[in-house]
Amino acid sequence: QTYETTHPHFGKILISIGIALFGMNPFGWRVMSALFGIFIIGIMYLFAKKLFGNTFLATATTGLFTFDFMHYTLSRISTIDIFAAFFILLMYYFMYEYMVKNHSFDYSKMKLSKDYLLPLAFCGISMAFGIATKWTGVYAGLGLAVLFFWYTLTHFPGKQTIGLFGFCCIFFLLIPMLVYTLSFIPVVGYDNSGLIKRTIDGSLSMFSYHSQLVAEHYYSSPFYEWPVIWMPLLYANDAVNSTHVSAVSCMGNPAVWWPGIICSLFVLYRWVFKKEKKAGFLFIAYAAQYIPWMSIGRITFIYHYFPAILFVILMIGYTMQYLMEHFKYGKRTITVYLGIVLVVFLIFFPVISGIPVSTEWGMKLRLLKDWILVL
Repeated sequence: QTYETTHPHFGKILISIGIALFGMNPFGWRVMSALFGIFIIGIMYLFAKKLFGNTFLATATTGLFTFDFMHYTLSRISTIDIFAAFFILLMYYFMYEYMVKNHSFDYSKMKLSKDYLLPLAFCGISMAFGIATKWTGVYAGLGLAVLFFWYTLTHFPGKQTIGLFGFCCIFFLLIPMLVYTLSFIPVVGYDNSGLIKRTIDGSLSMFSYHSQLVAEHYYSSPFYEWPVIWMPLLYANDAVNSTHVSAVSCMGNPAVWWPGIICSLFVLYRWVFKKEKKAGFLFIAYAAQYIPWMSIGRITFIYHYFPAILFVILMIGYTMQYLMEHFKYGKRTITVYLGIVLVVFLIFFPVISGIPVSTEWGMKLRLLKDWILVL
């Protein structure tokens, strides 16, 4: 029997694999999240390497992601957010692969070939699993559509464009609908209804829940507070003894998120005023994960910003590339910055990992007034 019905079910199917292999215990619940938390680091490295063409920058960018608090926390709990983020990053990786594939060829003389059909196919399949995990995959899909039409209409002649549109109808419409529907197989309808009816009824129920939810929560926060980490979400706080607690807070690494605001503005500047297409790609990907939340009326939480932070970190990588190319001590500055990120991660590690920490130490980490990291 399925009890959680507010999201599509593929992410929960992934969690159930760990339970099937290791039992109904904390390790079984969390092992798949941990694995995808590792896998997404690999995708981040490959993406950064493709974007920047530099091993040092790819490693530096991946390091920022690895030592981001929220990535660490979401990889250690049994929720679907790390799965959704994995598929979102993967679909944009393949879209970028499509946009840079064969860029030196004369498209007017080309036939549709697997060289750029395969990245589109993998992009659509990744989107399918993303949407079947969480509806935030739809936001990502909107960004993909903007990038696809922007690139395709400006690089391909009419015949190839029509062929690509037909191809995309299969991989960005039919396959996502199929995967989404199949994710409802584990759901047992109260009236033993068929799969399609269960999918429709379940989707309507989800929409009704999210659109009509009226609730309050102390740790909720609106979208404009997320980039500055105004309100972390305290997931757990258990007393160990009279002076120590075991706490897990969901928040970003200030050494990553706060500079990320500046880097995002820099990337926007490079796109708008310098017409830099790589900057445009990154900012559109970021905006697709962030702007839709601005119209959401229900309560929201800081972890809803996690898919957007994937591209904030890539935009930091873009900025680091600019520093390396234009300043003599750029690489040395980046190395020092990475050291600061690691130090901040270690300082906050007790309150994001659940290891026993003194309440006094947790209170000292309260840099902003709403940072309640321990109780």
